[in-house]
Amino acid sequence: MKNKYLLKLKKEEEKREQEICRVKIEENITNVEAGKELTIPLAILNKNCNFRKIWNKEYRNRPDIKERLNAYQRAYAKKPEQVAKRRAYFSRPEVKAKLKEYYSRPEVKLKLKEYLKNYRKDYYLKNKEKILAKNKLNREKIKEYHRNYYINQLKKENGK
Repeated sequence: MKNKYLLKLKKEEEKREQEICRVKIEENITNVEAGKELTIPLAILNKNCNFRKIWNKEYRNRPDIKERLNAYQRAYAKKPEQVAKRRAYFSRPEVKAKLKEYYSRPEVKLKLKEYLKNYRKDYYLKNKEKILAKNKLNREKIKEYHRNYYINQLKKENGK
């Protein structure tokens, strides 16, 4: 009986804490958007609350923010020191062996094969007119080349 009561109290306390936490989160998010300081340190918010999850859902998924973050990440990845760090990592023998082992697995090979098949199909469907026009031009060029070749051969034979 006493244990049930204690469990009930504990659940109510957790629920109350979550509600307070939700209020604190929303308050801090509005403060960040307004450019004001946080009411609670970020480390505490991250530890005690679902601040990061809510922040990611509400803030980072906005189209303008997402675009800006993606641009920053692309620029960061192109920095010379990052490129050098990445090259150094992937040139290590244990990393090379790990990747080689991963890509030699049958399920990964099938997955890549399926992906490439779909990619080629999508590319063909998107650029069908362009591909057909290019093929037609190539066929015409080949025909023209052969036609000229045989005409030149006939001229050479007749000229002798």
